[in-house]
Amino acid sequence: MNYDPNALQVPSRLVLSSWNVRGLNDHTRKLKVKDFVKKEKPLILALQETKLTNNKMRIAASNIAPSYTLIASQGRGGGGTALFLHPTITVMEHGFMSYGNLTWARMDFQGHSIHLAVVYDLHTPGRRAQFWNRLNQVLPFRKWIILGDWNSVERPDQMSGCRNLMTGVEEDNF
Repeated sequence: MNYDPNALQVPSRLVLSSWNVRGLNDHTRKLKVKDFVKKEKPLILALQETKLTNNKMRIAASNIAPSYTLIASQGRGGGGTALFLHPTITVMEHGFMSYGNLTWARMDFQGHSIHLAVVYDLHTPGRRAQFWNRLNQVLPFRKWIILGDWNSVERPDQMSGCRNLMTGVEEDNF
């Protein structure tokens, strides 16, 4: 099979889950994630806002989903992203941004090459634009599945608490 980094290949039954856990320091939250993995058996679980150091994330992962491959990025100021990959997925390449709001992997599943990233994006529109510029430089391939928490809404009726509306300029970056 020839590898084309710009060809997005997705198998017909790829189960993806994305969850902003708002911190895995709490034992109850770890149990909820563990129960979810046990019940739903996702092929890929993307977590945002883990709030754990890399060492603590590895310890938590060994309890939450011991047979899954973990790729994680330590967050600063409450961030942190992680990918849990089912044992049937082979990781070909992976990486992360050092400040914890992006973890990515190129993987093989049933002969399909998949490029996937999990993000926990910044809250202000100006910093979000900077993030997109860096994202375009960091990700080595053009077609991606991106999961995560963008901390944005499209319409005011979707707001809860203090969120930012997505502007037309930001929509052009998607």
